Amino acid sequence: MYLGVNSQFTQQHIQENRLFYTFRRVLDDGTKVRAKDTVMDGFDFRVHVPGAQLKAVYHFQIAIRNSPDITHPHIRIHETVEIVQETARVLEGGTIAFRPDIFYAKQSECTPPNLGMYFQLLNLPDNGILQLRDEKNSSQTFPMKRFTFYSTDVIDKRLMVYQHDGSETPNDVFQYQFVCQMKVSMSTVQQSHSVGEPMVGTFRLDIVSVNDNPPVLNTQPLSVSFNQTTPISARWITILDQDTLGRGPQNDPKTFPLTWTIIPEFQRKDCAPYPLLGQFQNPITNRRVDSFSMDDVIRGNLSFLHMGLPKGKIKLHVTDGKFHSSSEVFINASKVVFMVVAPINPIVEDSEIGAPLFFEVRYYYIQEYNEFLLE
Repeated sequence: MYLGVNSQFTQQHIQENRLFYTFRRVLDDGTKVRAKDTVMDGFDFRVHVPGAQLKAVYHFQIAIRNSPDITHPHIRIHETVEIVQETARVLEGGTIAFRPDIFYAKQSECTPPNLGMYFQLLNLPDNGILQLRDEKNSSQTFPMKRFTFYSTDVIDKRLMVYQHDGSETPNDVFQYQFVCQMKVSMSTVQQSHSVGEPMVGTFRLDIVSVNDNPPVLNTQPLSVSFNQTTPISARWITILDQDTLGRGPQNDPKTFPLTWTIIPEFQRKDCAPYPLLGQFQNPITNRRVDSFSMDDVIRGNLSFLHMGLPKGKIKLHVTDGKFHSSSEVFINASKVVFMVVAPINPIVEDSEIGAPLFFEVRYYYIQEYNEFLLE
């Protein structure tokens, strides 16, 4: 018994192995396929519980793949049907016109005028649109529809076009089936009859990413040891870039160059000598590092040498070669201190009243019993 729309089955049917799925569109013995083929199928269903109104719709997905034991191209009896299916490459947001060398089907017995090779789309692409150009006006296009038969002439004439939607996606696919049809004229109406079994497949498009988004730089406040060298944790910084999807390791955000500068927000110019915040350096050579990457941080090749300023701020700058991003980072000394610095300008003393003494307390050091120690 075949199940159709609104048919019902139970969990018991599944447990008793009474529910089966049969793939009806199998490539016949006279088929040659020049690509590994995968067909996606599935069905939507609802779970019915007595006394409950469950409206959630679930989807069960089925993937039909060629057997790994079959050697491609698959020819068993006679090379009567040949499906050409080569992965196409299209620029992000761009277009590609289909050619017989990347998407086509041929059959020696399927020849005009009585026979012709046709195809229809079973599933449309998710991240783009398939269109047909007008043969007389190439600037005018029409969207292709599912389950509508198109002659392979539209491929011969470069009228079938894929337009990517510009999204950050590494690939896209659509499902198709080729079939040889015989045309029979009845009065003024032409009817088509399929000859043989339709040939089903999945066509893949690789999307070549375009660098049109800046990298995203995320940082955390950095806590360092007072007047000491502190290794930088790998969790301190992350870099994300939408344009690196499918672009390979040479475009990994971990390799993007990072530079840094000190923001003198917490350094007073009216006091001297005022301590410095510090610098990034290589933990092996102890040399100052002005440029590094996130990969250096992950590998433990970066440390920070603190030079006395209890609290400071730096600005990190990252680039992907075209776009730039920056982020401000607070750097705090882990040890609390009591700091007194002398002003640059002299204090005018009144012999009778005396001179007020101004000093800045950034952090204070509390010994036992909450007493201050000031020398």
